[in-house]
Amino acid sequence: LKIVNAQDDLADIFENSNTQVMAIQETKVPAGAKKIRSSHLLLGPIDSPNDPAGVGFILSNSAMASLTHFEPVSNRLAWIRLHAQPRDFIIVSAYACPFTPTYDEQARHNFWDSLELLIQNLPRELPILILGDLNVRLHAKQPTDGDAIGHHIFGRGQDFLDNLPDEARVNRDRLIQLCQMHTYKVVGTYFSKEAQETITYREPSTVFFPNFPTPEEFAVLDHALISSSWLRAVKDHYT
Repeated sequence: LKIVNAQDDLADIFENSNTQVMAIQETKVPAGAKKIRSSHLLLGPIDSPNDPAGVGFILSNSAMASLTHFEPVSNRLAWIRLHAQPRDFIIVSAYACPFTPTYDEQARHNFWDSLELLIQNLPRELPILILGDLNVRLHAKQPTDGDAIGHHIFGRGQDFLDNLPDEARVNRDRLIQLCQMHTYKVVGTYFSKEAQETITYREPSTVFFPNFPTPEEFAVLDHALISSSWLRAVKDHYT
């Protein structure tokens, strides 16, 4: 959001889509709260000069009126609590470290440790929705995944997953571990969608947008997580 007019462009997308709440990641701008036309921008801190990630939220006027709490946890985690009927609910904005030379394996584990600690400390009686760039390519459903993920997965398949080195599987393994520990589901894998409504990332080698995106050209890195008891409350999921 440091780019000129980027915040206004984001507000345009937010308002034109009639969205009430949007979790945002990789903001790369300092913490703060500001209003952009009829949108409210809440940003967490950039507390590490070596990792200027940044997370936050955009809220509509009505959502802002329902906001009872906003807490930036780190430059990769923040959460809000919204008043609603029959009960309040919580949304977490999360941005996991990617599998790149910039971040070692310990950095990726540190993010998941922080997210697990946050979940443990949030009110368990409330529905909690985790949204964000989790930098997880699922590729396929494995028997050990259980019901943490459903059967609708965009990826390169079981053989490709089996041949990944352990260090490339850290985010995937920790996601499944978190879901199983806290009985969460990866929401998108429970909805059957066309690839165009599933993908969230274009691989660097992809130079154009084909009519039928393939797992070699695109990926799903962003996910929504929700507890098993609240999965049926989700009416749809698409990108």
